[in-house]
Amino acid sequence: MSNPLARDLDHVLAQTRDLWDELREARLFITGGTGFFGCWLLESFVWACDSLNLDASATVLTRSPEAFRAKAPHLANHRAIRFLQGDVRTFAFPEQRFTHVIHAATDAPRQACIDRPMMVLDDMTAGTRHALDCAVATKARRFLLASSGAVYGPPPAGTLQLPESYRGAPAPTDDHALYGEGKRISELMCSAYQKEHGLECLIARGFSFVGPYMPIQTYAIGNFISDCTGRRPIRVNGDGTPVRSYLYAADLAIWLWTILVKGAPGRPYNVGSEDALSIAQLADAVPAAMERRAAPAVTPDSQARSRYVPSTERARSELGLLQWIPLDEAIRRTAAWLDAPTNDAPTNKVQACRACGGSFFPPLLRLEDMPGGAQAFVDSIADAGAAADLEICECSCCGLVQLSNTPVPYYKDVIRASAVSAEMTAFRRRQFATLVERFSLHGKKVLEAGCGRGEFLSLIQECGVAAYGIEHAREAVECCRSRGLNVIEGFIPGETAALQGGPFDAFAILNFLEHLPQPVTALRQIANLLMPGGIGLVEVPNSATIFDNDIFSEFIGDHLMYFTRDTFTRMLGLSGFEVLECGEVWHNSILSAVVRKRSPRDFSAISQSRSRLQSEIDEYLGRFGARRVAVWGASHQALAILALAKLGGRIRYVIDSAPFKQGKYTPVSHLPVVSPERLRSDPVDAVIVMAANYSLEVAKIIREDFDPSLDVRILKENSLEMVPRPDTVASRAIA
Repeated sequence: MSNPLARDLDHVLAQTRDLWDELREARLFITGGTGFFGCWLLESFVWACDSLNLDASATVLTRSPEAFRAKAPHLANHRAIRFLQGDVRTFAFPEQRFTHVIHAATDAPRQACIDRPMMVLDDMTAGTRHALDCAVATKARRFLLASSGAVYGPPPAGTLQLPESYRGAPAPTDDHALYGEGKRISELMCSAYQKEHGLECLIARGFSFVGPYMPIQTYAIGNFISDCTGRRPIRVNGDGTPVRSYLYAADLAIWLWTILVKGAPGRPYNVGSEDALSIAQLADAVPAAMERRAAPAVTPDSQARSRYVPSTERARSELGLLQWIPLDEAIRRTAAWLDAPTNDAPTNKVQACRACGGSFFPPLLRLEDMPGGAQAFVDSIADAGAAADLEICECSCCGLVQLSNTPVPYYKDVIRASAVSAEMTAFRRRQFATLVERFSLHGKKVLEAGCGRGEFLSLIQECGVAAYGIEHAREAVECCRSRGLNVIEGFIPGETAALQGGPFDAFAILNFLEHLPQPVTALRQIANLLMPGGIGLVEVPNSATIFDNDIFSEFIGDHLMYFTRDTFTRMLGLSGFEVLECGEVWHNSILSAVVRKRSPRDFSAISQSRSRLQSEIDEYLGRFGARRVAVWGASHQALAILALAKLGGRIRYVIDSAPFKQGKYTPVSHLPVVSPERLRSDPVDAVIVMAANYSLEVAKIIREDFDPSLDVRILKENSLEMVPRPDTVASRAIA
């Protein structure tokens, strides 16, 4: 099943094709990338990356990467998308450089503006300033602010459309002015940063929109479409006289990309539709477009604004922007999105590897008319669902074999038939007891992720540990609790930051990982729940037997991934774990890995080494007059030492034999780079050779071709090694 937005995204690409060359190899930073505007920017961005081979990337700021992965996994797993977790007001600036920054993190619900006005205002203004500071710090050239038509305030009576030249403003004492004033301040800051820093700031003043990803319950049109798709009566809050206009989301994406690339800096552009209609007319238009009958019911609402319609003449005349998708078609497309199958899994086939994000080879195998899942049993033939077509793919980067299909509906629930086996029970008892003994886990906290009905969790608890479980299926959780087991109802990946009982000393996830559409995210979340050095037991089916013996019947929709030892250990490494051991167990049908949460390397010895070398260099330079020592070598190692040891102004010059370096200056230390002949015309008392493997050869050149009496030291690893003078060597030989 292809991307359900493919038609819209092709439309966006067709209208923006001439823009993308400007964004080839671009590095974008996007705030609000998980909201309505952001999702459409990312959808169209990855579509263009794939269609045009842009080699561009977008770093997306979000408070919860896991929540976005659950919302749009096909975007989250795309190779061009990266995440930065943080708050828009305080996030740490990435170290990389960006070409463009898009600030779309501007959501401010009406009730929040009334209940918590200072928090909302701070989010908007402090967030905008922090995003602008990020753009300056990361050397971005262009900055796009997603502003709003709310900056104009309520228009005077008789004003049909609001042009960018309108000088009205919200009334500061109006409860509904906060959002508009926050946007005005944000635009003012953009103007100031453009003047002070030369940052090209683009302003897109958005009005009203409709389309997939929109917050359905926030806007009248969303409520009306939702009511129609759910076959509920349409309810109009108010008298139906307020006037609005709606631009479809695909057209919105076209406008935003065009303003970013072609817009005039400091010149705001209205973004929206000029096709106005009243809320009462909209309540009739929505069911008409959807070919549904609905009689709108009207309820009082004194807070409705009278008219909110932009003039888009500036965008038309300067940028060639139009409303391509008419409202009735926009309504139908939005309704089709809402009517699409809904579950927590993506509705389109996976386009990238679930483990590493790499691209797939062409599909290896297609199995048609397969069972919908291993647990797709039905009570009667009439209940039987449609057959499934499985597509088996292999990652071209890490080699993991996997289905491109979406997960089965029950993928979050653990269902274990093997638990009734006495042989399996005995095996698990021995296995858990050995693990507890080996890593001294007695009395410590152990978590089983996906514990089902507690079949294995109870055996873990028998080993003398504090056993905890997390399980999605409520019935299974209640079963566990009835047996006295400490089990939390939930799912990993999910909101697990404060999981009851954590942090844990160890965990187990047993023949469950292969069901999950986000295995690396799940493992990383588990790692975050562990104590430093926490231990894990991770098991998956061993698929080597499938590949070695051509057993096609082993493929089933429940198992999204098919691991070999190589692909399994590689994924565990990507997930934040050291693999202590990995082998085949249970008649070679299971790959069993013991892992440890990875800790950062200890670089204290490197820091000490730097301090020792600094002291050694300082002591050596102190033997000579000011700037009476030269350095030979302008390699990356030499440049680093010149900068870190603060040698600018203390060294006379840097010698290098490469002509293309001569006549230049070293970065940070700002020392002149000269040819070796400078030793004759501008002699020094000593030379430190920093030429790596060529250092001995250089020292020999200094002795033989220049001044044999020079004091010469060679930087060898992290210390200065003396090169004896020829007269010293000769006197030693005579002695």
